[in-house]
Amino acid sequence: MSGEASEFDRDPQSGIMPAARMKPVLAKARAAPVNVAIGLTKAKAGVILLSARTPPAKLRIAMLVAARENGIEVLADSIRFGTGSIPPDDASVLELTLNKQPSGGLTGKLRVALRGTSCKKVVLAE
Repeated sequence: MSGEASEFDRDPQSGIMPAARMKPVLAKARAAPVNVAIGLTKAKAGVILLSARTPPAKLRIAMLVAARENGIEVLADSIRFGTGSIPPDDASVLELTLNKQPSGGLTGKLRVALRGTSCKKVVLAE
């Protein structure tokens, strides 16, 4: 690294998927589950990538590519993928069903990544 700060150092989520692009996908999550990839950056910030079409395992690759293009260091071993849905009784909750349990504290960090959307809480499905 050249030591220069990236424009995404303060908000790495905007380099992966800005809130404006998340909102329409989260709206679809109210009707049917959407595919999701989550991960941690080297600075221990949570990032999330959502898609209604791309399969979950391919979202993992897409997250790594978007991170590399924007100078964000996502820890590859922290990435989890699966589906996300919003229950009809509480539109502020995003329920995730993932391939593996995420590392400690990642769900709290995802709340920060979801700022600017209607989701205020992240819950892992059993």
